[in-house]
Amino acid sequence: TYLRTGPKARMTLPNVRIEDVRVKRNLKVVLESGGREATATFNAVIEGQDKHQQMGRRPYPFFFTVHFRREGDAWRVFECDYRDPTANDPLQ
Repeated sequence: TYLRTGPKARMTLPNVRIEDVRVKRNLKVVLESGGREATATFNAVIEGQDKHQQMGRRPYPFFFTVHFRREGDAWRVFECDYRDPTANDPLQ
């Protein structure tokens, strides 16, 4: 299954080690396209550090938008965008 990510995610994800994730209570899921697609939005705090250990472990808050498609009986992620909720940062 192919997952689309933005350019910042493609550059960042291979260089980080995620150690903990906490999803906040604002999770919202909306069904679309006659129940074949869905979009989830939520805040999460990810704790981790870069794989080169230049920066220590710290929390990183993000606002996520995750798009799902139904394939048979399974839901698959096909796109994931995120942004820093504390900055004027567009979705990545």
